[in-house]
Amino acid sequence: MIAKTLAQETPLIYLDEPTAFLDFPSKVEIMRLLLDLTRRAGKTIFLSTHDLELALQVADKLWLMDKNEGIIVGTPEELRLNGVIENFFSCEGVEFDRETGFFRIAELVSK
Repeated sequence: MIAKTLAQETPLIYLDEPTAFLDFPSKVEIMRLLLDLTRRAGKTIFLSTHDLELALQVADKLWLMDKNEGIIVGTPEELRLNGVIENFFSCEGVEFDRETGFFRIAELVSK
């Protein structure tokens, strides 16, 4: 599907979950290809993804959509350091590390 999109030679590309169902090395390869297209071919790429950690590493801007908050836009660094990512994706059992930009399983406490 990405090859079909590239063959159209448009300056703007929209992709819906282009890395879904891929193993991690393949996800990284696709994201690197897309990043390279933005840099060398001057393309603008909008994509949706659930791979937040990967998006935090390669995206120029993130658009976070929430039914209550609306749309929050910022660079990955801004959203990471000002606590937006942490607050937006907070849930029991998951912690977000602002320094590294990675999620981790909260310490398990046995009862």
